[in-house]
Amino acid sequence: MANAETSPEASGPRGSPTEPSSSPPAWQPFTPRGVAAFAFARIGRLFTVQLFVAAAAVGTICWFLSHSWFPVVKFAIRQLPETGGITNGILFTPLTTIEPLAHNRFLAFVADPEGKTGAEVPTDFLVTFRRNDIRICSLFGCAVLPYEKAWRIPFSRVDLDAAFGAWRSTIFVVASLGTIAGLFASWVLLAALATPVVRLYAFFKDRQISLLGSWKLSAAALLPAALVATALIALYGLGIIDLVRFLIGWSLHFLVSVIYLVLSPPRLPPVPEVTGMTKNPFAPTIASSEETGNPPAP
Repeated sequence: MANAETSPEASGPRGSPTEPSSSPPAWQPFTPRGVAAFAFARIGRLFTVQLFVAAAAVGTICWFLSHSWFPVVKFAIRQLPETGGITNGILFTPLTTIEPLAHNRFLAFVADPEGKTGAEVPTDFLVTFRRNDIRICSLFGCAVLPYEKAWRIPFSRVDLDAAFGAWRSTIFVVASLGTIAGLFASWVLLAALATPVVRLYAFFKDRQISLLGSWKLSAAALLPAALVATALIALYGLGIIDLVRFLIGWSLHFLVSVIYLVLSPPRLPPVPEVTGMTKNPFAPTIASSEETGNPPAP
């Protein structure tokens, strides 16, 4: 009785296999091959890497707030008089000058209750407290927020200093949770939109990938773009780039994910049926001369 040969593990439908035993471990999303490896990784591995990227973004945003905005807010509060407030939709304050309360290249605060003039301060965001509204100006123009009649907000040094000290930690928590929620929501949604495109692209490239694997690859391809956006925030906070260059970089950082979505699927394992890696069970077996005892043909 002839010994039965062990056949290789059968794969699923074309382009929808089980995980290849030779697939590299997924641990970094910085190269096309590293992104492709997440197609066969567990969801937990992808989630762990996403958490590291989200943590980097959260840390950078919290650093930016504490380094670039919060010092201006605190200094502006300490320039306020002892009395003042917003009541019945009107700002009451003894301030008469329109000199900035505090400013840097990122943010500036001005109190102009008498509406004397629009202060010109070399900053990216100018917040002016006027008699009936708040005027916020930036590169995109100005927005006006009227005071609500129901508001009872202090506009004095002691009260606002205590309020800012109490809310400072809460602002960090809200910014952190908002960043994490926003990142994961965008990753899930954008990866879902890219999944059918990646699946079809891999099919025509004769590469092995399942529908879930297409989603995981798409989600991993979004991580380099998130790191680029995080780096842009850091460069802006350090003063290496200005607001215009930051916005240009932000609008273009999505192209990083597109590049990875184009380069990563060809790094997937090839489909065995197409490349001839699977042995044909119907091919005749040619026995060697030692097994048959016959001399080799001349």
